[in-house]
Amino acid sequence: MSSPIQSTVDPPSFTPCTISPPVARHLNLLGTIPETALESELQEELAKAKAKLDVQKTHLIALQSSLVLNGIYIEDVRGQLAAQEEAQKNKQKKGRLVADGRPRLYTAKEFMQQVKTHTEETIRKEAEAKLRKEQRATKAITAEGQKIAEAEQWKEEAVAWDGERDLAKQEKRRPAWKKPTLKGRLIPKPASRVAGTVEVIGAPEGGVNKAMDDEDEEGVTSSDSSNSDSGSDDLE
Repeated sequence: MSSPIQSTVDPPSFTPCTISPPVARHLNLLGTIPETALESELQEELAKAKAKLDVQKTHLIALQSSLVLNGIYIEDVRGQLAAQEEAQKNKQKKGRLVADGRPRLYTAKEFMQQVKTHTEETIRKEAEAKLRKEQRATKAITAEGQKIAEAEQWKEEAVAWDGERDLAKQEKRRPAWKKPTLKGRLIPKPASRVAGTVEVIGAPEGGVNKAMDDEDEEGVTSSDSSNSDSGSDDLE
């Protein structure tokens, strides 16, 4: 199987020739009245030959025009093919300095400049990759620290609210503030979702779902306690 055509392959050469425009010829011979049968036959043959040459010349002009236009089109296609080949070469380099297989003079000034540019580009890319990695690590550490801080704050507020709740029950009144909730405060870990539950740093045993269920139960208990307190006040 032959290899595909490259943009460096020259197409078959074509040199256009100069074609004179159609002109009227042999008008005096064709316009003369023949005197003999031979002159009449010769005049007819001359007219036929002239008509045949005119047709051939018309076809030759059309063919040469087509070849010239095709040559222009081929040059445009070769330019596009060369651009595609260059893009493919750059894509296949993958960091290599010499990837086209052509020989290089290692002591040449131009090649030394290419080596220097390539080295600087490699160092720059490695530094950017290292910086992005450090930024991701710092961001992850910051997010984890924020989770822990929010969890500790929630635990402190929950303990304080438990004391206020018990005191409110003894004094037969409503708690002075609402119970702190987990909603919108703690960020769950994506990897810790198991069987529909979410594990959060600092959350009580059973996860966020159990804590929310406890909150709902506490809300119902507080509501019942409030209703009973209001009923006892009415009886008094």
